[in-house]
Amino acid sequence: MAALPTAPAVVRAFVRSTLAGWHLDGLTEGAELIASELATNAVAASTDSHGQPIYASGHMPLIRVCLLTDGTRMLLEVWDQVPGAPVMRDAEDDESGRGLVLVGAIADDWGWTPAPGSPGKVVWAELSVSALSDHILAAVDICPAVCRFAVVRRTARNHSNGPRRGADLARLAEKGQFNMAEKRDDVARSSREPGGLMMLVASGLSAHGFDVRLPECEDGSRLRVSGADVRCELVVTDCGYVQWDCQPRVAEDADAKQIADIVTTLLTGQAGDYPRKGNGYDNVALPLKAVVALELKARSLAVNLDMCTDEIYYEATTTIVATNPAQKYAKATVDDDGTVIWERDYWPEAATIKMKPEYSWEITEPGKVAHAITETVRHAMTLAGVGGPHD
Repeated sequence: MAALPTAPAVVRAFVRSTLAGWHLDGLTEGAELIASELATNAVAASTDSHGQPIYASGHMPLIRVCLLTDGTRMLLEVWDQVPGAPVMRDAEDDESGRGLVLVGAIADDWGWTPAPGSPGKVVWAELSVSALSDHILAAVDICPAVCRFAVVRRTARNHSNGPRRGADLARLAEKGQFNMAEKRDDVARSSREPGGLMMLVASGLSAHGFDVRLPECEDGSRLRVSGADVRCELVVTDCGYVQWDCQPRVAEDADAKQIADIVTTLLTGQAGDYPRKGNGYDNVALPLKAVVALELKARSLAVNLDMCTDEIYYEATTTIVATNPAQKYAKATVDDDGTVIWERDYWPEAATIKMKPEYSWEITEPGKVAHAITETVRHAMTLAGVGGPHD
């Protein structure tokens, strides 16, 4: 994946979903923390002092993440394209530069090696199930403000005040569909409970007439909203990470101008039918994503190419990655089939961390964050043809 500020959130989601699929939930807390810090370090090493990617031979810098397990232990590797040893920094008053300190506190073992056959390095960490809890508690003492994922999961499992998430879903779901006409008070009361931010967003989208389907499992965070021509899924986590996927049902029906308008709306927050500015529409040899990229670049958005290679079968796939310099924690990718994936991390701007009397954190104004997510996504879905009857 591209070495962009949004990469750590993507890596966390990848680690979480992979370990869940392996039924290794006991490793999730530590693995997410380590993966997030290693990915953050890799991105920092791949950017200049202004936070811009350092291009190599005209190519966007990339990072790679690999997970291996034998069922009781896990090996996590994060690759970057920057040569030289990773630097262990002292954990001072600020919360930056503590990645390897945290990794050293949580992991059973860690280290690094030069990347085989290419410039760069591989930083690795090893975890076992048995020693994990003590390691995390020790890490909270060393780097408390970066341990939010361990704490939120512990809080979710031990939470006993108020209705359980499953009971909320049972009350708010009717045949898999949202009916919020008489349920908004329930959602407001549980906005700070596990899954509360997702419920607020679901409520807001339902109020605008969208057919919102809740997650099938109690701990899920993926909403489904579909229309006649597209399929949409929306992930909203308690930490403020959001991912919206929109895929045309028929790839041949994808329209470059429409996709460019969707991406522009997602990255600027300003919906509208934008005039054509790109020069790729008349070139029939260009793939769909190239036409979209030229249009987005003409609208002053930053556009890069992300390549994923399969060195076993010698294949490569590419997507365009669009970002808005004014919106640091968001990106949108576009595939050849017209699929759009928008990712936004609200944590850096919306979270409050408290160190006393004990470490805790919260999304300070969940209603405000949920409203921002709802407005952005509903405008994008309307442009995609998933408008509710209220629009």
